[in-house]
Amino acid sequence: MSTTISSEEMDRYDADGYMVIEDLLTPSEVDDTRMNLRRLIEEADDNGVHPDPGMIVAFEEAFSLVGKSLDEKELGIRKFQCFAERDTFFWKQVTQSRIREIADEILGSGSRMFQSLALVKPPLIGVAKEWHQDVAYFAVEPKTEVIGIWIALDDATLENGCMQVVPGSHKLGLKEHVQGDTGWQLPDDRIVPVEDQVLKLPMKAGTGLIFNSLTYHYTDHNYSDGRRRAIQYHYVSDATVQRESGDKVGYYLDSVEPPWGV
Repeated sequence: MSTTISSEEMDRYDADGYMVIEDLLTPSEVDDTRMNLRRLIEEADDNGVHPDPGMIVAFEEAFSLVGKSLDEKELGIRKFQCFAERDTFFWKQVTQSRIREIADEILGSGSRMFQSLALVKPPLIGVAKEWHQDVAYFAVEPKTEVIGIWIALDDATLENGCMQVVPGSHKLGLKEHVQGDTGWQLPDDRIVPVEDQVLKLPMKAGTGLIFNSLTYHYTDHNYSDGRRRAIQYHYVSDATVQRESGDKVGYYLDSVEPPWGV
């Protein structure tokens, strides 16, 4: 396997809890990814329910599907989830690409894909995702061996909700989260002391943000008249297990076909 990450980049990642890799997806790969997300919307019914019951296609609460064309539905989508393990195009993306190479370089050979998401902020109505640590959502151990790979499918800007991080926050360990409007979030008293350390990360489409799942991160409301689409894959090391059962978690990446494909 070719080396994707230099030793200097790895040192910075260890120190900061994140790294940015430009052109993680080529322009044609970005286009193909957008097209296949559109296909998932097209496969869903008029209520937004996908025929594969394990796949989630979710729309913003402020958006009504009634009487909408496919083009219009695309402008209301909020999130896709659990698609890579069920769809041939996306399974290939997580198993046979630079994305997997990066996961293996950080986590070691035998890394597994744990979760697939596509996070879409529709124009004007795309809401903020409050400050959080991703691993707060996962009942796994060790918590230090989970990474997120977030890839912009549109230019991510200050106006439309680019990623924001607190460098080095992964070293603080997992903090208590509280339930907010968009899921688990860090309480204000955790964020206020580090507000002056926040780094905003505008990115061109195709750029990847690789981050430790203990790293504090946030995305703002989409105030623009365009979408801000991104895909995000979580990977775990081969040592990662379910907290209660001790069973391995995630999907091994050597299968040609998706584990839940039909």
